[in-house]
Amino acid sequence: MKVCLFTDTIGDLNGVSRFLQDMAENALKNGDNLQIITSTGKHYPKDTNIHNFPPRLRMRMPYYKELDIAFPPSQAIKAFVDSFAPDLIHISTPGPVGLLGKKIAKKRAIAMVGTYHTDFSAYVRDNTGSEILKRLTDSWMQRFYREFVHIFSRSEQYGLIMQNDIGIPPEKISYIPPGTNLSRFSPQYRTEQIWPLQGIRQQSLKVLYVGRLTKEKNIPFLLDAWKQLKNESLFLEAELILIGEGSCKQQAAQMRHLGVHYLGPVIGKELSTLYASSDIFIFPSVTD
Repeated sequence: MKVCLFTDTIGDLNGVSRFLQDMAENALKNGDNLQIITSTGKHYPKDTNIHNFPPRLRMRMPYYKELDIAFPPSQAIKAFVDSFAPDLIHISTPGPVGLLGKKIAKKRAIAMVGTYHTDFSAYVRDNTGSEILKRLTDSWMQRFYREFVHIFSRSEQYGLIMQNDIGIPPEKISYIPPGTNLSRFSPQYRTEQIWPLQGIRQQSLKVLYVGRLTKEKNIPFLLDAWKQLKNESLFLEAELILIGEGSCKQQAAQMRHLGVHYLGPVIGKELSTLYASSDIFIFPSVTD
């Protein structure tokens, strides 16, 4: 089967990009005929099955500045799809690239499936404080997904959200269980020598967060809770290590006196080493 996957994110530092990069890599290893279509001005993996069509226009996404809204060159992408002649179109994101993929699929009567990676409705509510905007986003997501023959959920909880909030029938939903690449993330990478390089004490308890440093990931709550613990003389020997990018990074950088260390974005073997060498992983988000 030939599958064409449309995504608005592929090179960004987020879970969707990481998932799709792994999918592209594994498809090449297994000989699966998967071609990924995207449109970005950012750095992206150069796997032979990832096709980037430079956007005609791009802008920062409101309330999510780490992600661009890129408007793709529709004629070039349509020509690629026609030459590839996919049996199935998989739409990974509900942005301009995903919308184009949906339009192409409908025009050419190609079956559509999708993955519900992100609870955008909850993000809208958390970032704006508006329940009305959340419900409007739910309504838009329902219209976007209702013509798909099947939708994959990244978690069982998301499956329930898809049913209850945007009205997707349960028989259309499948759950993709999470997995870890043990060649990249393994205790074998553990070493205490990584900490002096980061200006962090070797003997302390290391509490690690990896992800976007943003409101929808509940980072303000994490930092406030950490400050309270320190002020109450709890976790005195612990240090909070934050890896990622986002609007809360300045707040985090100003809390070094409370044992908070902002390391910025980290990838590759260094990230594997920091994971393996930490003691506790913390993830405060309530929308993942």
